[in-house]
Amino acid sequence: MDYLTIITTRSLILFPSTQSLPSDVPAHRPLPDSPLSSPISSTQFILSDFDPSPREVSLPISSLIYNERNCAYFLIQHVLQTSSMNHSVLKQTEKNARESEVKVMVYKELNRAEMFIRGLGRWFNKNSSRIDEDSLKQLANKFGLSLEPIMNMKNNKQFEEHGIGEVEIMETREEVNNDMSQEKNMVLV
Repeated sequence: MDYLTIITTRSLILFPSTQSLPSDVPAHRPLPDSPLSSPISSTQFILSDFDPSPREVSLPISSLIYNERNCAYFLIQHVLQTSSMNHSVLKQTEKNARESEVKVMVYKELNRAEMFIRGLGRWFNKNSSRIDEDSLKQLANKFGLSLEPIMNMKNNKQFEEHGIGEVEIMETREEVNNDMSQEKNMVLV
């Protein structure tokens, strides 16, 4: 497969279950060294309240490259909605701490995806113009991720709600207007 075929026809499975990964990948999926590795969060009690890991989710590689902001938002909502913790019993400070911890968890997972994509680019710089499926899966496993072919994204309302699977070239008019009004308020102060 060539690079463009991979990014347009493959999805990365984030938060993969142990069944999705080969047996030689440790269950805790250590993050390889990276200058972009997420810092350790200052909140400590939250992760113990989650299931051992959020439910796995598959995102197109092209969306992870071109639409990271929407992917991050989608993943944060995914983790918050699929965790077993009861939202109504938490105090506001606990909710804020929990959301901060979820953001750290999500950005660590996005960091894995970015490292995979950079590793894929390095592979294509050093090697021929094609990579076989097994080598591609091994590369994903190196970063604690799994791969699968892209499913039909148009039929999945969960992805459509968050704009996943589409490349956003421009911000919406409302976002631009909000940004302009915030800048205007900052000038007036």
